Amino acid sequence: MARTTRVDREMAEAVELVGDTIEDAIRETLEQRSPEPARAAIEQLTRVDDEFALAGEPPPGWTVAYITLAQWARSAADALADRPQRSVEVLAWIETHIGRRYAARARYTVGIIGDTDNSDEIALYVDALRDDFLPTLVWIMAAVAELYGAGNPGWSRKLESP
Repeated sequence: MARTTRVDREMAEAVELVGDTIEDAIRETLEQRSPEPARAAIEQLTRVDDEFALAGEPPPGWTVAYITLAQWARSAADALADRPQRSVEVLAWIETHIGRRYAARARYTVGIIGDTDNSDEIALYVDALRDDFLPTLVWIMAAVAELYGAGNPGWSRKLESP
């Protein structure tokens, strides 16, 4: 029983660390208006994957980052249910502040803040977007924070708290 408690605590700490890293990447994306903070954060989170990934299993850092971003996106989508144009607004923000090329990439994943939970469908674009898959989600959440969360990089994260 004590081992389970320790493992649960360590997992909770890891999830919290991933959340902090993503929130920092959102903050830096808003400050720098660049795709690079998201890319650097995801690279940092997934660097350990080579060491700890089990054959045939999804890499742990990547998986926790994806789940975290998907949860925040779902929380934001629920909070923004009265904003049917949110995907269009988010892509416009990315194009204006980060660049057209990055908005084109985010177009594949912006459905994550849509009316329904389509995170499984969005995961199909992992191969197409490669290293930019998770950064597109960070860019989307940066746009959401700026457009709907008064620039607070933790806005979506706070929505999921009880």
